This record gives sequence, structure tokens and C-alpha cells, in this order.
Amino acid sequence: MKSPVKWALVGASVVLLGFTSLQVTDAAWSGSRSSPVDPVRTGHLRITGAGKMALDVSGLTKANLNTGDQVQIPLTVFNDSTIPVSYKLTGVAVLAGTTPPALNLRVARVASASACPTTGTLGTQGTQMYPGAVTGPTSDSITSAVTSATTLGVGATDVLCLTTTAPTVSPGKSGNYVFTFRADQQ
Repeated sequence: MKSPVKWALVGASVVLLGFTSLQVTDAAWSGSRSSPVDPVRTGHLRITGAGKMALDVSGLTKANLNTGDQVQIPLTVFNDSTIPVSYKLTGVAVLAGTTPPALNLRVARVASASACPTTGTLGTQGTQMYPGAVTGPTSDSITSAVTSATTLGVGATDVLCLTTTAPTVSPGKSGNYVFTFRADQQ
């Protein structure tokens, strides 16, 4: 009975010695090297709506939507970061659990919010960045179509004109879309 206990103690001693030996060897090899990449800047990275904590597209809605109906809103994007950023719309997806009608979406850059009226002639203002359908659970076509990002300095703003058009409306559809924007450090 004493023999297995003695071998266990000898085995534990060998493991302990091996661990101590590794630490001594590891400490003998040290050094440093600078990296040639750009420095990492600290701060916060955030784009918001003017005077708001988030980008707000809630005005892009219409009750009793009929075929051909359009809704248009200006969306002011504000760089609320401590560093310059580039941003772009990267996707539109159906909010889980809802079944909104299929829509055509047009995204354009305009000079000011007043250049994107909510009544009258819609869908012709500004420099078009994306025209296309938003039809399924996700719209990957937006990611590939809106390839250029807009750069905003600290405290700068940009105004997008968002226009939706209902090509055909089926009865009983009701739901929401989620717009996803991406911001990157410059």
C-alpha cells in the first residue's frame, strides 16, 4: 500500500520541477519590438441623429399603405464621436415577428433636411446612393450597392433622404424594417 503513495509523491515532485524549469527558461527570453501599423486612438465612436441619441427612421411609416404610395424623410447623421468616422448604410432587415409589405428604397445625399421634403414630389432629390427593393428577411443588395462610405469629422453632419415606395400591397401586411448603419474609425 505504501508503494503507490510514494510513486505519486515522486511524480508530483517531477512535475513541480519541470514547471519551475520552464519559468526560468521563459524569463531568459524577453524583448520588445515596435509595430509599423497606425496608432490606436482612444475615445468613443458613435453616429447619432441631430439632437438625438440614435438614428431615427420612425417617420418612415404610413398607415393604410396602398400600391404606389411613397414616404420620404430626411435623416441627419451627426458624428458624436471624439474622432473622425466614416459611415454607410449596410442593410435593411425585417423586424423579427413582423410581416411588412415589400418596399422599394431610395437613399440619396442632400445638402440639408429642407432639401428632402416629406410632401409633394418625392424620390427625386439629392445624389442617389442606393435604389432597390427591400423584400425579404434581409436585403443583402444594400451592402453591395452602397459601397462608398461618407467621412465625417468630429461634430460634422450629413443628411440622407430616405424614400420608400410600395410597388404592390397585399392585404394583411403589417410590420417594421430595421436599418443598420456602420461607422468606422478614420
